[in-house]
Amino acid sequence: MANSSSIIIKGNFLMGISPAANIDYVSLEKTSLTSTQNTFLIDNKIVLFPNPFNDNINLINSNERQAEIILYDIASRKILQQNFINSISINTEQLAKGIYIYEVRNKNGVMKKGKVVKD
Repeated sequence: MANSSSIIIKGNFLMGISPAANIDYVSLEKTSLTSTQNTFLIDNKIVLFPNPFNDNINLINSNERQAEIILYDIASRKILQQNFINSISINTEQLAKGIYIYEVRNKNGVMKKGKVVKD
């Protein structure tokens, strides 16, 4: 019976295995998504981009159900609330530069909370 182990390490890696290592197999699993284009996968259902943002912020909801985004300023004042299905592009020209808190909700409650930055 072979031993089984899982090692979870955050970062970027290059891996090499020597035949002398006496390893039967190696299993690799990608557990997060990163991008050089500031696009983030959220709960495998919602994509929010870009972050940081300038004049627009975009949401894609892959579960194809109605949802809403609520944007708060850093003092927790509601700045914006908008319903959408599938995707939305929100004009944010009127917002000041800074950090904002967002919630994406559906009829069952909050799907995701996070922070976005306006440059």
